[in-house]
Amino acid sequence: MSRHGASRPRRRPGLRLPTAAGVLALAVLAGTQAVSDAPSVEQDASSTAAVGEVPLTEVASRAEREARAAERAAHRASSRPATTSSAPATTTTPAPAPTTNTSTTTAPSTTNTTTPATTTAPASTTTAAPTTPTAGTTTGGSGPRPVDLTPQGATRTATNTAAGIVAAVNAAPAGSTVLIPGGTYGALSVNRQVSSGSVRVQPVPGATVTIASVNLTGASGLDWRGVNTTAGVRFQNTTRVQWRGGTHTLTSADTGFLVHGGSRDITVEDVTVRGADCSFYLQASDEASRPTGIVLQRFRSENVHQDHVFISRGSATIQDFVMSGHTEDAEHQDGVQIVGGKDVMIRRGTIANDRAFRDRAIDRNDHGVMINYTPGEGRVPERITLEDLDIHDMTSTGVAVAGVQGLALTRVHAHDNGPGGAAYDLVSDPDPGNVVTGLVEVGCTLLKRYVR
Repeated sequence: MSRHGASRPRRRPGLRLPTAAGVLALAVLAGTQAVSDAPSVEQDASSTAAVGEVPLTEVASRAEREARAAERAAHRASSRPATTSSAPATTTTPAPAPTTNTSTTTAPSTTNTTTPATTTAPASTTTAAPTTPTAGTTTGGSGPRPVDLTPQGATRTATNTAAGIVAAVNAAPAGSTVLIPGGTYGALSVNRQVSSGSVRVQPVPGATVTIASVNLTGASGLDWRGVNTTAGVRFQNTTRVQWRGGTHTLTSADTGFLVHGGSRDITVEDVTVRGADCSFYLQASDEASRPTGIVLQRFRSENVHQDHVFISRGSATIQDFVMSGHTEDAEHQDGVQIVGGKDVMIRRGTIANDRAFRDRAIDRNDHGVMINYTPGEGRVPERITLEDLDIHDMTSTGVAVAGVQGLALTRVHAHDNGPGGAAYDLVSDPDPGNVVTGLVEVGCTLLKRYVR
């Protein structure tokens, strides 16, 4: 039983595992494609709300947290492919595990906001021979950069209460800055709309500000900088909002950044999220209200309880990141799980676990990237791009696909996954009723693979 009360079977009934001869044949055929994973019927956390809406409270209720966890669990419950490859051992050059960056972000930098890339994968499957990794060529994420905390325009200092912060944000004209006195504050709910330009919200220069949670409902034109949280940030029907910087140290019951339906043009960058249940979560009740224009970049996600990133529905660019560590070795966790994402670009990043954690884990269903869907739900991953990724020391597969329409893999390096580093780098195993189309590999290092 999971901590949320739902059992998670370890293997999908009827999965056809490769024979030793079959694996040897696959190993000889250098150009075979691969993919894995499995879904089952799920209940969207927002399915009981009106289109595009999920009721918000200042602090996430236990029921809401469990609903979000149940959604992820439902798509894991039908199990995973075998974790260990019986193909001949292949020697790869492991990339160094990411290190924790605890530096304070204060120096200025230039912000680069990138809009999601639209990737049109070819309808046919292209086979490319796996490449051998070359020392010194492994790509990985850069993680957070310092954030520019120079106030813009006129400034006003909020009174040092949660209500005082909200009042100052509501009263600030476009092009100005709200300064928050140093201290620790309770949860905030903000719905300020700035139709043109933006209002910046940041600590008083040199101060440290920590807020329990920030709930942005119907807000627009806000630029939050250098603010820490202990229960995360939530966006509901929110547009043109940036969140830059801050360390977000949460508990395993909280989500770092939760983007609900109806939100668009949201940028989260240069943040560190630690100890969350899920660091970044995109969801909506239907396709019409899925979040779009979402950019998650230059971030570090550490020691999550379940997934670093979960995309139930939405379009996003995820880039220049480090995802490292899980805290629960008996439950399923992925680096990124995509169930209903469309036009999703994931590039220039590292997804890894500690090697000792990898080898001692009880659950063997953790993947670097997992892409799947449930037929009939109206959510099918489409036009997914993985580029310049280093995936290692997951307890199971590097990249696992159980269903997708359009997947491009470019310079994806998966290695040393599973106990002893013997699991597959890439598994292609469509679930019943699912299809895998438009799968293309270019310049990847995915030597151990299973294709069905």
